[in-house]
Amino acid sequence: MGRPREYDPRMLLKLVLLAYSYGIISCRKIERFARENLVECG
Repeated sequence: MGRPREYDPRMLLKLVLLAYSYGIISCRKIERFARENLVECG
């Protein structure tokens, strides 16, 4: 058994696909996109 995951892998995949649909490819830009546009969970 491993440690509990901090983020749900399905949500991360959705985030990456959403960012790609906006033309964002860089991981740093994806992080900035998520911080600026998405609501924090928890």
